[in-house]
Amino acid sequence: MVNEPEVTLRFPLKRAREFISVLDSVSVKGVAEMALVAEVAVVMQRQVSEIEGLGAAEESRLEG
Repeated sequence: MVNEPEVTLRFPLKRAREFISVLDSVSVKGVAEMALVAEVAVVMQRQVSEIEGLGAAEESRLEG
């Protein structure tokens, strides 16, 4: 069984209205997939930034 990340999508009211208007013109499945891809990209970027920060901290600790 593959562990799939839990993704929570949060939209401010303005973004929710834009999202609903997009739903009127695009299939729901396609929009949901695009939102999921975007959310996963944000999470991955955050994790990369955290890892890079840990690497930099370790590097400075070893040099210091």
